[in-house]
Formats: sequence, structure tokens, C-alpha cells
Amino acid sequence: MRRLPLWLSAVGGLLFLPGILWVAASGTRLNDDDASIALQPLTRIHLDGIDNGPLSAALIVPNTARWTRIRKACGEPEFVISAVEPTGRFALCLPEMPVRIELNDQTGRVIPLQPDGGPYGYSTSCESSSLRFHAALGGGFTLKVTKTGIRIVPAGDLIVVSDWYNMKDKLVGLSLDHDVESLVTWLSIVGFLLVLSGAGVFTRNRVCHHRGE
Repeated sequence: MRRLPLWLSAVGGLLFLPGILWVAASGTRLNDDDASIALQPLTRIHLDGIDNGPLSAALIVPNTARWTRIRKACGEPEFVISAVEPTGRFALCLPEMPVRIELNDQTGRVIPLQPDGGPYGYSTSCESSSLRFHAALGGGFTLKVTKTGIRIVPAGDLIVVSDWYNMKDKLVGLSLDHDVESLVTWLSIVGFLLVLSGAGVFTRNRVCHHRGE
């Protein structure tokens, strides 16, 4: 009976430990908000008014605390320029569209753009539907789109979105994290109750011991 508080506290501490480790490592894991922000377009140009002249938009690559956490979990991103149809789910064949895309930094220098596949989460029928570039965090740019020729520009938006290596696997891992978090939470609750019970038994034993003297 004298060892019961010790055993309860020891088992409770072991069950409570995964919760402590889980919380300690939370800064290196994605959460739902992080994943949503990581995949949101950084800027957008509506192509509806392009017949009236060139369109442009400012682009700033985020360098916030949240982006720092996302980078720790996902690595450094590439950035992708895509033309998406009005539903925002399908990337059009940007190199085949009658438009010229230009990206300039704050000094006016033209940023090289490389034709490549579209970003994660967008369907496409083109092998090289989009344009990719690299940029330092916190950098400021101007994205400009100009119509060329007389062909009609499809309806939709020109977007810039970050693209992360193995993002699909990371989202699967995020889904699994929810199950692990639920298990860890229950283990922590049971562990806390066992530690509390051990403390209660220890206190009761001391009271009974003092009364028996």
C-alpha cells in the first residue's frame, strides 16, 4: 500500500510524457492554419480588364513568424505564376495564352521565369502550364501582364502561389497528426489523473499515519 502512490505517479508520468513532447515539438509541425496560408495565392490579377491595357499587381514574399514556422516544416518554397480559370481549380496553359508576363524587383530588374508544371492543388492539361521563379523572403516585386496579339484571353485570374516540396505528403502527415494528437490528449488526461490519484493516496496515507501515532 505504501508503494501505491509511487506506482500511480510513475505510470501517470509515463503516460503524461508523450503530451509534453508533443507540445514541445509543436513549433516544427504544420497545423491547419499554416497549411491554408502556405497554399494561398500571394497576389492575384483579374484578367477581365486586360483588353484595356497592361495590368499589374504588387507582390511581397512574406517573412513573418508564421512563415518561418512553415519553412521549418516544409523547407524553402519555389514560387509559381499560374493563370487559373474562374473556379480557381484548373491551371490554364499560360505559355500558350496571348499574354506577356513580366516580374520586376524593386530596382526594376527583370526576374527570370522558367516554364514548368503548375503548383500543388491545381489540375492542368499542360506539362508546362506555369512559370516558376525563386525569391528571397521579404522581397518586393511587381507582376505585370500585357495582352499580345488579337486572340481572346480566357477568363480567370493570374496568381502567384508558393509551391512546397512534397506538400501532398505533408498534408497527409497533418491528417495523421490529428489522430495522434487525440491519442496523446487522452493519454495525458489519464496520466494526469493517475498522478493526481497517487498524490491523493500519499496524502491520505500520511494523515492515517499521523492519526495512528
